[in-house]
Amino acid sequence: MFHRAGIIPVHQLSESQLERVRALEQCCNTHDGITLKLNWEMVERRSGEEINDWLYTVDGQIVGFLGMYVLKPSEAELSGMVHPDFRRKGIFRKLLQAATDECKRRGIPNRILIVQRGSESGHALAEHLGAAYQFSEYWMELSDEHSHEEGIAGPSASQISLRPAVESDLNLLVRLDVSGFGVSENDAKTFNRRIAASEGELRLIAELEGVPIGKLNILLHGGGFIFGFCVLPEYRGKGHGRAILAEAIRLVRSRRLSGKLALEVAATNSHALGLYKSVGFVECNINDYYACQ
Repeated sequence: MFHRAGIIPVHQLSESQLERVRALEQCCNTHDGITLKLNWEMVERRSGEEINDWLYTVDGQIVGFLGMYVLKPSEAELSGMVHPDFRRKGIFRKLLQAATDECKRRGIPNRILIVQRGSESGHALAEHLGAAYQFSEYWMELSDEHSHEEGIAGPSASQISLRPAVESDLNLLVRLDVSGFGVSENDAKTFNRRIAASEGELRLIAELEGVPIGKLNILLHGGGFIFGFCVLPEYRGKGHGRAILAEAIRLVRSRRLSGKLALEVAATNSHALGLYKSVGFVECNINDYYACQ
């Protein structure tokens, strides 16, 4: 029987709460034989200005968690878990409803549920909710076999450099996001107005002999996480992307981070998948994304 059970909305998780959510994650991963995507680099760096996390507690024990990740104003990604001993009791539905209410309050129209490919309970829930499958992404990590950069970069390596993004790069960043990821110009502008990198994040412009041709972001969390990487259409297919990634790898290694450098790529993007493999990234996991009704 449940006693003193309910949802706790959180602006910023305390150290104690973070520790207990991590313990819950380990329990769920071990029980299900999966690796949940909870975006710890974002959870640990919440600004505290808005509610983006929800806990479900029973007698003070955290048995459920849901995190919301707003990467663009029109969409929120959701990922969470429930302790194996407390499943089939409607807990995740309550967490999801709390996130839905928050999305409505903030005017976020679309909600995307992240389900690890091996999670039977996650896929069963998505089906039960009537969520529509959208796409899948590989989680990739840099292999230990590629511990040196020699031979990775390609012919344009000496011509490529990375520099911090500045305010005057806004139009370039918007153009890159629209052409590279198919987002709307409004979403791209809203996201990129935060030009200055926050603590623990690098926002970089890639230049070819001084001419801006691409960009990427690096979160300095764990072993590092690369995202938002793209090259202008007229510079693709010339080996520049490989050189940019090699330079990014060198930059991350200079920070002497612990863990493995990681990134994600759409499972259907065979060109990008091949590019990442060519510099030493290997597939470790796959996540499926569902649009909630």
